[in-house]
Amino acid sequence: MRIGYPFLLLFASACFDAGVAPLICSADEPACPDSYICISSRCELLPDLSAVEPDLASQDLSGDLSSMLSGCTKGDGVPIGSRGAWLCPGSYGGVNPKAATLCRGCVCADASLFTVQQCKDAKGGFYASSNWGSTLNAANPGMETCGTRPLVAALFGCGIGGFAVTVGCGGFVQNLQASAANMLEVVAPYGLQNFTNTNPLNGVICCP
Repeated sequence: MRIGYPFLLLFASACFDAGVAPLICSADEPACPDSYICISSRCELLPDLSAVEPDLASQDLSGDLSSMLSGCTKGDGVPIGSRGAWLCPGSYGGVNPKAATLCRGCVCADASLFTVQQCKDAKGGFYASSNWGSTLNAANPGMETCGTRPLVAALFGCGIGGFAVTVGCGGFVQNLQASAANMLEVVAPYGLQNFTNTNPLNGVICCP
């Protein structure tokens, strides 16, 4: 009768289906059958990733990765949104380097990497985009231009600006007018590169 036990064990091993009952494993003994992996102290069947790989390959993960690193040349600032844009504070223009030097990438030209609400809620100061134009006052938010200055020259961006306009430029409705009180001045020919900001709490919005 004892001769039958090895035979029975051999038969049982040949017919064993690892998927029928859970197999126990541990950090000390993580061994599992082929095509299985130890997860939460149980041997689980590895998923078939062949159908998943095309989807992963089609996803653009650069924004998620870039958002982990500061987009500001000084390594400071705070991210806005989750796609790699940063609010970078600092003085620029005049005796300081131009506004674009605050960014590792470039000064944002539009608000596509974050929401309008995230832009409005930005704290600390006013962060300029590359959009400039002119505005009138809070009582006349519809009086605005982009790229010209028949009114008071202004920068458009995020955060604490003078007031919000009706349409805005490049998706930005917050604006900061050039004035001594705002510590923002501009000279011709007009453009962000010729604005001078002497308020270190203000800055620019940087895109990857």
